[in-house]
Amino acid sequence: MSKNLIAAFLSASFILLAGCAGKNAQPNASPASPTPAKPDKVKAEVTTEPHWYEVPPGVSLQVKVEKGTDSSNSTPDFPRYKYDVNVNLKNTGSSTIIFDAAEAAFLPGEGEPFRARTVEGIHENGAYVTRTTFSRRGEELKSRMDDLQKLTLRIGKSKTKQWIYDTGGDTNDLLDRSKAAPLIFQFTLMSNERAVAGPFQAALPDLDSLSTAMPGAPPQAVYLKFKPSGGTPMKGGQP
Repeated sequence: MSKNLIAAFLSASFILLAGCAGKNAQPNASPASPTPAKPDKVKAEVTTEPHWYEVPPGVSLQVKVEKGTDSSNSTPDFPRYKYDVNVNLKNTGSSTIIFDAAEAAFLPGEGEPFRARTVEGIHENGAYVTRTTFSRRGEELKSRMDDLQKLTLRIGKSKTKQWIYDTGGDTNDLLDRSKAAPLIFQFTLMSNERAVAGPFQAALPDLDSLSTAMPGAPPQAVYLKFKPSGGTPMKGGQP
């Protein structure tokens, strides 16, 4: 065999072996997974009309939101603002709604919610009392019932009941933890720590988008839009 033929044979063999090695070679590291895109901040759906929203059939909500001044943390030169939330619930079903507590919760984009639970009862001195207790940053929610005989409450057919809540001195903390997501308002009626209506949820508008009250005029109010599928079916008692 000539020198030229031997050189050609060795060159072809080298190329073939290199190709096979390339096919069977394993990469040193898998390619990095793409970083998931951060979701855009969801805008709240609100209206200036005081609509009632059926959530679900048998329960209707009308929730008014205003921008209030937090007097405990404000000065005339540096006012601090809060959400004032007025909840109206109407029984549009055929059975009485039976419950023992109403719970509002403000759910930030990160971390624990701020919760406020309202009960009604008879004080040890005989007075009728409505009492709201609070929970922050995962603290246990206690109703401070030692001096209160808690009552079973009822909302009859076609009747309404109202609750008022606000974010108070927790407003800035809630907004700081809601940079990438809206602050959510949630409302639930409970009996023996079990939800009997709700939870119903809707996103709150940006606080800066709400105007404060002008002297002698009420503040601008908006109403939250609730989706019909929100919440769990109501469990009623006897009419």
